[in-house]
Amino acid sequence: MNTVLVIDPDHSIRQTVGYVCENCGVHCIGTPYLSEGRKIRKSQSINLIIVDLFVPEKSGFSFIDEVTAHEPHFPVIATYSPL
Repeated sequence: MNTVLVIDPDHSIRQTVGYVCENCGVHCIGTPYLSEGRKIRKSQSINLIIVDLFVPEKSGFSFIDEVTAHEPHFPVIATYSPL
């Protein structure tokens, strides 16, 4: 089963993406924190990452740089949810 990791501080975003994924037969893991997202990515097989560009801990841009530095073609979707 494919797994999507959603890193977004907005609970409703994580919940909505999770709902859509589960209805499409895709496992979804959500977290509001980049640090937790890093741990999840290292410990589980992730097929897609959806990350908000402006998470509280650190820039989503830097997280995308980290991911693509090791795997240049890894699928990442960047989002922006103004507060």
